[in-house]
Amino acid sequence: MFDLDFWAGFLRQINQGLHLDQYFVADWLYLLLLLTAVLCLWRGHRTGAINLWDTVRTTKKGKDGAPDFIYTDPRKLFEVGAFVVMTCGFSYQVIQGKLSEWYAGIYVAAFVTARALRDREQRLNRVLDVQGAPLFNPDATIAPKS
Repeated sequence: MFDLDFWAGFLRQINQGLHLDQYFVADWLYLLLLLTAVLCLWRGHRTGAINLWDTVRTTKKGKDGAPDFIYTDPRKLFEVGAFVVMTCGFSYQVIQGKLSEWYAGIYVAAFVTARALRDREQRLNRVLDVQGAPLFNPDATIAPKS
């Protein structure tokens, strides 16, 4: 009923036909980890726990009761696209065993720099109230002290 020799030969033929013998256990574990991460992101998005569209969209608040305006932010879209492309390149180089220190450094520096510049931009665009007056008002004039 359950012939082990048949199944062993069947799996051996699949292994030879698909050239699966050239992959290592680490490659399969990497693939399993990648599929698990994608599945978790998809399930979280589907159940509403996370919103993956927030990685590329921005909401601009409407003024005086106007509805909010949701649009695709080019900066966010570029960052996500660069992350995906560089991560694919990083993964390929790791699997092939050709990862250099230069690529790893550029990979990390690119996203640390992008985050630092985004934080700087947000700090500069933020208006802080100091005793009822904005910290920076380009239309204001400086009155001399009397």
